[in-house]
Amino acid sequence: MPTFYEFFAGGGLVSAALTPQWSCLFANDVNPVKALSYSANFESHCFVEGDMRGITLDELPGHPELVWASFPCQDLSVAGPKAGISGKRSGLVWPFLDIVMNMAKQGRRVPFIILENVVGTLTSNNGKDYAALLEAIVNLGYRVAPFEINASLFVPQSRPRLFIVCFAAELEFPQGMLLDDPTELFVSKAILKADEVLSDHTREHRVWLGLPPPVVRTTTLSDILEPDDAVTWKDDHFTVSLLNSMSASHAAHVKAAILSGGRKIGTVFRRTRMTKDRGREVRAEVRFDGIAGCLRTPSGGSSKQLVLVIENGDVKSRFMTPRECARLMGLSESYRLPSNDTAALHITGDGVVVPVVQHLVQHCVEPLLTSLHRRDEGNRPTASSRQ
Repeated sequence: MPTFYEFFAGGGLVSAALTPQWSCLFANDVNPVKALSYSANFESHCFVEGDMRGITLDELPGHPELVWASFPCQDLSVAGPKAGISGKRSGLVWPFLDIVMNMAKQGRRVPFIILENVVGTLTSNNGKDYAALLEAIVNLGYRVAPFEINASLFVPQSRPRLFIVCFAAELEFPQGMLLDDPTELFVSKAILKADEVLSDHTREHRVWLGLPPPVVRTTTLSDILEPDDAVTWKDDHFTVSLLNSMSASHAAHVKAAILSGGRKIGTVFRRTRMTKDRGREVRAEVRFDGIAGCLRTPSGGSSKQLVLVIENGDVKSRFMTPRECARLMGLSESYRLPSNDTAALHITGDGVVVPVVQHLVQHCVEPLLTSLHRRDEGNRPTASSRQ
């Protein structure tokens, strides 16, 4: 059975995606609430709670085939402080890469690494942060394949994310896996623009992979929502205030939904926007396209997503429940969420979508595992076997 590590594990959504076909040897997160959630759902003996900068090589068991790291996004997000990849939070990717390097020096070179973060990584510092990250990975002896994948292909949630799949440079790809040119579905214009900033050396080790499209999604937003009589709705005053905080264009979407008749379901985010006089105001933004907006951590009222239901001219609103958010992340009904709503929303808002993980690993990692496992243990990739 192949094995993996999950750094910045949160509630263990990568573990939810890969087990039981894969075995987790090690998982880590600094947040005690997320640590409890991980332990409630998976084998806790592999979980180490605490700052990953304090982890020693002795705490890392075995020789995993895959190491996954969804490193913090706060300094790379367009909504964050924009400190970039040298920021206090997103900069944790550097000590993570130090761990990978030191494992290789021990003779435990990891064949596959997958990094995940917001697409703002591509444009941070005019693309220089992305270039620096890829250069560091290439210098560790890896080839890199970037993808921008929107989770809406898999679940009814718009959640575009950058994935950097890293392969030990000596690994041989199956015939047809490498492409001369990128595919439009998973290699965005932002990736191509950021590619222009890469050094020639890095670009020589950047590869385009043929990642197939997933099965067409049939699940819509309405499919994951609780029955109307099983949830708590906001009062009329709240809903009227919500509608009044919409811009003319978003209010027009609501009016059109009312006039169309029948039942319409939308989602709403409240966002702080700049005014013409450089002030700030909270605006509600609605969508009726059958998918939810990108889930976020509940760091404030503007980060909590609402459900708006219009039926026979009546409009009512409520906050999305933690279980609904878990479904939007592709988690099973058996996944144990924290009893506290805020803690539960941190698990889902910080996580990676389960079927996206499965798709990437199935098509980018597992095709190379067979040839990898045919090697004698002594011929496993080592620090000295780089190209």
